[in-house]
Amino acid sequence: MRPSVRYSVVLLLLVGCGDGMGRFDASDTRIDTANIYFDPDSAGARICTDGVGGIYAAWTDDRDGPDSVWFNRSHDGGTTWMTDAVLISGGWDAREPDIACSGSDVHIVWTDTRDGELQHPNGYVASSLDGGTTFSEPMLLERDTSGRFLTLQPRISAGGSFVHITWMNNRYGAYDVFALSSADRGTSFTQPENLTGSARGAAWSGNPTIASDTLGNAVVAWEDTGAGGSDIHTAFTADAGQSWTGAQRIDTGVEPGLSDAHNIAMDFDGTELTVVWHDSRKGTGWGVFANQWSGGQWLPEAINIDQGVPGNDAMSPTVTVVGSTAHVVWHDDRYGSMKVLYRSLTGGVLGMAPVQLNGGHSLAHGLYPQIQSSDGALVVVWEDTRMDGSGTNNDLFYDLSDDGGMTWREVDLRINSNRGGSTFALDPSIVVEAGELLTAWVDGRNETADIYFNRLALGEAAHTPEGTPAEPTDEVSSETEGEWQ
Repeated sequence: MRPSVRYSVVLLLLVGCGDGMGRFDASDTRIDTANIYFDPDSAGARICTDGVGGIYAAWTDDRDGPDSVWFNRSHDGGTTWMTDAVLISGGWDAREPDIACSGSDVHIVWTDTRDGELQHPNGYVASSLDGGTTFSEPMLLERDTSGRFLTLQPRISAGGSFVHITWMNNRYGAYDVFALSSADRGTSFTQPENLTGSARGAAWSGNPTIASDTLGNAVVAWEDTGAGGSDIHTAFTADAGQSWTGAQRIDTGVEPGLSDAHNIAMDFDGTELTVVWHDSRKGTGWGVFANQWSGGQWLPEAINIDQGVPGNDAMSPTVTVVGSTAHVVWHDDRYGSMKVLYRSLTGGVLGMAPVQLNGGHSLAHGLYPQIQSSDGALVVVWEDTRMDGSGTNNDLFYDLSDDGGMTWREVDLRINSNRGGSTFALDPSIVVEAGELLTAWVDGRNETADIYFNRLALGEAAHTPEGTPAEPTDEVSSETEGEWQ
């Protein structure tokens, strides 16, 4: 199926300098371009890059009524962006965008309700083969033109000429996990494959995630309740989706279905794969676990990464793989409030004890960390409440290591440049490349939810208002936490 041109992007560029409300913006750039006086709310910003200065962003907002998927791009590393965002999904209620780049090819998936009278969401993909200048007509992921069934949580991965998509759908009763692939840059796709196989519709399977390489290999991981509780299952393709392996359970070390495993993340380089999640096998509290695939097989038993005591909650892990080592971060309440912790795993062998990254702020929470690697550097980004004594507002911080996680900066660094603790900065999407951290997030400084972007050289903090620091410099008490020191 050859993409037909529906959307044409006129390259009008804007340097992001202010937010139109008289508030300080500094190095942050607002990229959703919606008129803030109409109170639009944005969500789900996701970015990818082409490696040569192109940055591509997708999100949803309701500027025209129902939520729709919008797109913006920069071709100079985030210095300038188009003055007008491009509508990708049309005027239907759209959700859950995800984006993937392979060179200048940009692929976006989402769900919307355009098909059928039942207003059930279906999944769609649109591709650009020219750096976001034009996009193909949206292609329906399933042959459900009447909208009888529900498609949720589409996820996409791309590398080389290959594109892989996964999602969950209730066509056969309970939700199953599906996948399809393209070997020609998203021009045509395989037929959807039900990865749950002969067990389709028998039990709830969902919350899929996907990773791939540039050779046509891809892996999907998801939650499956066929044995009672929620287990982690995976399936592989080594031929660009022409065939998939049968589902395999990897949250081993406890009987199937006896605990609940959630919040899957993974990283895959074609030969080494690590999947992480949190589960309830400790009895009380959540623990972070991982399994590693190398040489064609999984570890015989999942590894407990956090090694916390029962009653301690270790949750929301993410992972990046460098060589044969997986670098894992998560948030953990062993010290009272939630803290961001790091640990490595190599061939099933744990590295040194967990390292706390957001130190020195005992009352603050560090939440939902993400980790990426590039050119020998490890970078961890998280949401942090240290600058707001009430704990209702947060900022984005990051830390980095130049020696494979052995040591980290003593002082972490702030990403968003507005006054600390004054509003929310949520759901960051990050790329680390060429010695820089690129971040897009949902931001409340205009009293709506908008999409902001910042580019920082690794080791650089956000440029904050004159006379105010980027972060508290010392431990703060319960009376002063959140105030400028």
